[in-house]
Amino acid sequence: MTSKTPARMTVVKKEEKESKLTSFLVSALAANRRETVELCFIAQSAGSPVALAVTSAASELRRMGISVRMVVAKQDAAAPFPAAAVRHLADARCHDAHELLVLGNATAWIGDSMRRNPVATDSYELHIDDCAVSTVAIANSFERLWAIATPIETHHDACSLDLAAELAGLPGDTGSTITAMTRH
Repeated sequence: MTSKTPARMTVVKKEEKESKLTSFLVSALAANRRETVELCFIAQSAGSPVALAVTSAASELRRMGISVRMVVAKQDAAAPFPAAAVRHLADARCHDAHELLVLGNATAWIGDSMRRNPVATDSYELHIDDCAVSTVAIANSFERLWAIATPIETHHDACSLDLAAELAGLPGDTGSTITAMTRH
C-alpha cells in the first residue's frame, strides 16, 4: 500500500509540543473509521507531552472503545490514563529509543529520544497519517520494547484505599488507638 500523504517531519517548539500532538491525535480519532481498537505509545514519563496528549483525549478514547498500552522509561507514581496497561522500560540502554505513538493501522507519531527532556527542548517530530508501511514499522518497535518492559500495577481505587486505611485504624486517623507501629 502506498501512502496518500507523506510523513511530515516538523520542528516543534517545546511550548507547543503537547498542543500539536493533541491536535494530531484528535484529528486522527475524528478520521477513525471504527477500525482502531488500540492506541500504543512510548513516553519518557507520565509527564511527557505524548502522555499528556493521550490523557487529554482519554474520554474520547473510552467513548470509542479504544484501549491504551503505554511504556514509560521513568516510572511515575501513577499512569496518566488509569485504564491503560503500563510497563516500565528499566533497561537504560533502551532509552535511546524515541517516544512514539501508534493509532490504528496507518497513523503514528515519533518524537524525541527518551534521554532528552521533552519539556525543555525543541524537537523534530514525524507525523505519519495514512501510511500503513511506516505505521507497521513503528508498531513493531513498540511491540519489541513492550515485550522487554516490566508491567506496572496502575489500577488503584482511591475509595477502596481510603476505606482500608480507615478500617486499619492507621496512626493519625480520628479514633485511632494505635500509637506506634513497629516491626521486629
